[in-house]
Amino acid sequence: PYTTLFRSTGGLFDMPGDEGEFAFAAGVEHREVSGYDNPDQLSAAGYTTDLAAGATSGKYKTDEVYLELMIPLLKDVPFAKELSFDVASRYSDYDRFGDTTNSKFSLTWKPVEDLLVRATYGKGFRAPTLDDTFGGGSQTFDDLTDPCDARFGQLSNPVAAARCAGEGLAPTFRQTDNAGVPVAARETQGNAPFQAGVGNADLEPEYSKTRTVGLVFSPRWVQGLDFSLDWYKISISNVITAVSATYVLNQCYNGVTSFCNYSRDATTGQIVTLSRGNANLGALETEGYNFVANYRLPEFAAGQFSLRLDSNYLVSLRQQSDNGAPWDEYAGYWNSPRVRATFGVNWAKGDLSASWNLRYYGGYRDFCYDDDSCNDPDYRTPNNGWGGGVGANKKGSISFQDVSLTWAAPWNGSVTVGARNIWNKQPPITISLTNNSSSSIDPMLDYDRYLFMQYTQRF
Repeated sequence: PYTTLFRSTGGLFDMPGDEGEFAFAAGVEHREVSGYDNPDQLSAAGYTTDLAAGATSGKYKTDEVYLELMIPLLKDVPFAKELSFDVASRYSDYDRFGDTTNSKFSLTWKPVEDLLVRATYGKGFRAPTLDDTFGGGSQTFDDLTDPCDARFGQLSNPVAAARCAGEGLAPTFRQTDNAGVPVAARETQGNAPFQAGVGNADLEPEYSKTRTVGLVFSPRWVQGLDFSLDWYKISISNVITAVSATYVLNQCYNGVTSFCNYSRDATTGQIVTLSRGNANLGALETEGYNFVANYRLPEFAAGQFSLRLDSNYLVSLRQQSDNGAPWDEYAGYWNSPRVRATFGVNWAKGDLSASWNLRYYGGYRDFCYDDDSCNDPDYRTPNNGWGGGVGANKKGSISFQDVSLTWAAPWNGSVTVGARNIWNKQPPITISLTNNSSSSIDPMLDYDRYLFMQYTQRF
């Protein structure tokens, strides 16, 4: 249940001059969260068509107090057409995770009519979910790359090579498939069932800091045109995440002993047990620039046209498995192109409207996971927490196009027909050492070409 014990909003007083009203919002809240999932005996034992799964049951509660102040400082004075400051703060007291206070500060400044400057600094807090903490986990047959594999492993990394030798494995050791044959590619499914998704009762909350600075330029002499440029940097510590089998092994063989929760067969040397679940990783950071341009053209006899460009340049995207561990840098590598952009053209006339969108993804580098995928053999991958290496598979940029046409019906409804990925382009596939399977540049998107029709009714 969620209970609001107190809530109040409104203005406290008028600021001197004509700046506006000093406003506020405040409240007190109480939340209780509980849940369970109890598989039947056959499911728990793995006797169904699914893998064996454990039970999940847990609960927590929290009390919270929040306050927000909206402070207009200046208005219509030289070098300050507008200057305002917002402060928001929330105190949370969890029965399982302790208490925390998180605040956000925002500044909005218009030195002249055409230019807006904005900046924010905020701290965040996320408590583990019920599944994070109490999840029963399930059996899994993971894809993985053995760090001690002579062909695809990390033997070029002295730390990993020393651990492999210490386990009695020869420099010629090979990971094998279900038939006992040495694997021919990275990320091959293991022969033994592992345990995944196990809840971690020792999980701690994750904390974040967000910093942004940007400006919006809307020239009065070109009606309908505006630009915005924003810098952002987001840092998360104690990151709560479910790690893959390969990630567990990579961290262990780079000296992070807290991840060494596996065992090998005494005769074959193959990995036969491994437990992976939720963990507090050291940190996750990203930094970049976002540029947006909008232009609504004057209306013509042919209709109203508008253009929009939304682009992002990724300066850094890096992850640290534990305090003191090496940083894994992903910007420009393995599913993380530095440049992404969307360009759209929209048209409207009467009851009809249409759109065309171009989605662009810049190039990036992947691992050389077999002899046929190493088009940049002299490139040396930086030591990104898994030892780096010589050779890379350079993937080029790619773009996708979408179109749609909408008719607005007189009864407050609309009909839209369109096509996604009209040229049926297939995205480049990367074999990432941090994922338990291959994936495209944006796994959340559906890249298959398809036609669609949609009806919307507004009441």
